Amino acid sequence: MTSAWLIAFVTTIAVEATIAAFVAPRPLRGPCIRDSVFANFVTHPLATWIWMNNLASFAYIELGVFIAELLIFRYVTRLQWVRAAVLAFTCNAATAAMSYLT
Repeated sequence: MTSAWLIAFVTTIAVEATIAAFVAPRPLRGPCIRDSVFANFVTHPLATWIWMNNLASFAYIELGVFIAELLIFRYVTRLQWVRAAVLAFTCNAATAAMSYLT
């Protein structure tokens, strides 16, 4: 684990948790933030490993992360499908765009 990865990981968690706080309905705000952090602990290291080993393109990795987070928000957080999709897409669009800033 490098310091660059750790900075990217912590930044991703901060950005996605903040987005979750704004997109989530008030009663589910806490669980959405918690599950956003959980989702990133699952997806970020795996996505980074896949990228570093050239096993898939950036677009396919992001699609996989989107699907994983969509399912977490739907079945763990119990958001409705549309809200889960909006949350997963918004989180991943923001952090994917941020990856081009470095």
